[in-house]
Amino acid sequence: MKKLSLIVSIFALFIISISTFADDGTTASSNNSNAAKEKLNSNDAPVMVNVIASIEVKEGHLAEFTKIFIDNVPNVLAEEGCIEYTPTVDIPTNIEVQETNKNIVTIIEKWESLDHLYAHLKAPHMNTYREKVKDIVVGVTIKVLTEASK
Repeated sequence: MKKLSLIVSIFALFIISISTFADDGTTASSNNSNAAKEKLNSNDAPVMVNVIASIEVKEGHLAEFTKIFIDNVPNVLAEEGCIEYTPTVDIPTNIEVQETNKNIVTIIEKWESLDHLYAHLKAPHMNTYREKVKDIVVGVTIKVLTEASK
């Protein structure tokens, strides 16, 4: 079950990156402004970036997606600036506000900087991954976050 969870999460991130980012690393929807990018990379020290990607997979294709995703994880972890890249799936709880979906893989990522994330999205192995999963992914959402400050 733990392995399946990892696979599902990784796949979700991949799908998100496919539908959210253009080839040049910008968002397809242009929701990220250049000012926000400059703020993240404006000082000498790179800002750590956390990514939460949710990939919805077609009904009945979770195992297939997870295998493809998990097979790509070692390539991603070997990328410069990758700190964490973990696929996860929902578990049932008694927490009232929890939303679950058996067809969503959530990828939890951590990158040394936004530039490292952009490079990841353009990596050849990610293009290969996107091609393999394009017909079994329903949709992707992504949150790119950094630590809140006072």
